[in-house]
Amino acid sequence: MKRSRHWLWLLLLIPIGIGLARLRFDVEVLNLLPEQSPVVRGLKLYQQHFADANQLVITVSARDPNLAETAARTLAQFLREKTTLISSANWQPPWLEHPGQSAELLAYLWLNQPPDVFGQLTNQVASQNLNKILAETRERLTTSLSAEEIARLSYDPFELSRLPESPAKDLPQFGEGQELFASADGMFRLIFVQANKNLLNYKACAAWLSERDLA
Repeated sequence: MKRSRHWLWLLLLIPIGIGLARLRFDVEVLNLLPEQSPVVRGLKLYQQHFADANQLVITVSARDPNLAETAARTLAQFLREKTTLISSANWQPPWLEHPGQSAELLAYLWLNQPPDVFGQLTNQVASQNLNKILAETRERLTTSLSAEEIARLSYDPFELSRLPESPAKDLPQFGEGQELFASADGMFRLIFVQANKNLLNYKACAAWLSERDLA
């Protein structure tokens, strides 16, 4: 009788072993939702192709907008020094700190304009016109009361950033884009921190966050 019970337990171990072999731990919350839902499928596609698992978002909150800005800037500068862990830390639109980064995009957009539109640009910035353009820009900088115009002309005296209306609609203008990093009152700010390596799973993310240099 005892032997039969032992065999019974051994037989039960077979389906248990098969079940354990098929068992897997899934930390993806979206997999717990109905797969047939269009919303769930859309969220999975967004996470797969657009979400960045290597990016950490830090929030800064203060009662004074100037204090919040100073704290965000200081923290971003501190994190940028941690080059063994971080590739970038942005507390404001990158083109405000590094306007030159938009030069390649502007060149691409101009080169893809119709020939007559691009011809107007080449005629405008021909060598015989450069001194005249710079003199006019200098005059506008000394007389303009527009902070936006002064900032733009300081970086772009030839106004190459003034694209034709159709391609320029989708581009952020100089000084815009702050809404991605700060609330309207400036008392809440975001810092986007990019890891310098691929964080393949939650364990890698936890290990990266627990690094002494980052903490």
